[in-house]
Amino acid sequence: MPSYFNVKSLSVGSTSLTGVTGISWSHARPEVVGSSDGATYADVAGFGTAIVRGSISFLNPTQADAADSLTGTLTATLQGIGSAADKTLVITDVVMGGDDNNVTRDAVAGSTVPFIVESSDGTTDPVTMS
Repeated sequence: MPSYFNVKSLSVGSTSLTGVTGISWSHARPEVVGSSDGATYADVAGFGTAIVRGSISFLNPTQADAADSLTGTLTATLQGIGSAADKTLVITDVVMGGDDNNVTRDAVAGSTVPFIVESSDGTTDPVTMS
């Protein structure tokens, strides 16, 4: 997959967010292991509901505060490096958490806001990139 270095635009639901410096996300499907007939050894194994966790990074706490507790579809345009085409990232049913802020010397600040998503039907991946 080509690399991307710049978030050109990002929105959650109908709210367009400014000051976004980055986004990260990861997929998880918890393992489900059990015995179907009470046997000593597990003979049924699989993966549970698709879960996506991530965070959005902002330039400062004021911009991050605008994302606090938002819900809806996250849509981001990611700029490609070199000849790589821009991509659109879509994550459905996002629930944003509270902002985590860091202000240091010389007016340097940064903030992140976490988000989480659980697949609506347990198997459909809530993340698409096109």
